[in-house]
Amino acid sequence: MDWIDEAKTQMQRWFQPTPLRPSYGVAAGSPSIEDDATLPFHPSDLSLRQDPEKTLNAREVTSIARARRLAESQGVLTPELGEYLLPMAMTEGEGGGIGIIEGNERFYASKRFKSYLDKMGMKEDEDYTKVQYKGEPHFRIDSANPAMAAVILGEKARLRKAGGTVEGAIKAYNGRGKAWERGANAQGVDIEIPADVELYLKKVQKAKELLEHPKNSSIYNHFNSEYGRLRSYLAPGK
Repeated sequence: MDWIDEAKTQMQRWFQPTPLRPSYGVAAGSPSIEDDATLPFHPSDLSLRQDPEKTLNAREVTSIARARRLAESQGVLTPELGEYLLPMAMTEGEGGGIGIIEGNERFYASKRFKSYLDKMGMKEDEDYTKVQYKGEPHFRIDSANPAMAAVILGEKARLRKAGGTVEGAIKAYNGRGKAWERGANAQGVDIEIPADVELYLKKVQKAKELLEHPKNSSIYNHFNSEYGRLRSYLAPGK
């Protein structure tokens, strides 16, 4: 290979997208898109009982990208775990709370959890409230948003039951053993259904894989553009 061919090869490498890897980043600057524009995605996989198609809007995707970048820059999430924030929202079909039940979830008021709340810009009596639970100080979650989801995911990742792994953190986020979540029956009425943490993990992993499917280019590109836009002033570890 002569120097010209080598230079061409290097240029091609530079312009290859590396979307979900914060150590490389992505090109900043997304195309103009309305906040309420629908960004459909296709997490269909019959073996996992996925729906054939769900959607998020551009505003939700942008907020998830911002939460991920901030959480990684502040050490709330590792880059490896941060890669799953969008797939989790895709799996759940929502970009707001990502599984948070406002006013019903409590977390022990440890110094670490409080520091995560501060780092992610969460405000007392607005996003969370101090309460007593079983005689111990806890924080009741009053705000469902991607930044709060990142706080909770980061905390769950560091608990003993997560085992120090990404997979363990995702399962711990969903709940220990079989948790309960709300769903709709055939008549469209909300009911409580058991949530299998192993199945949830498989769905999230599948959603992450499917981000690279051509049908998911709109959500994939918008997320990575917004995520990359923040790199210039939120460098990891700063």
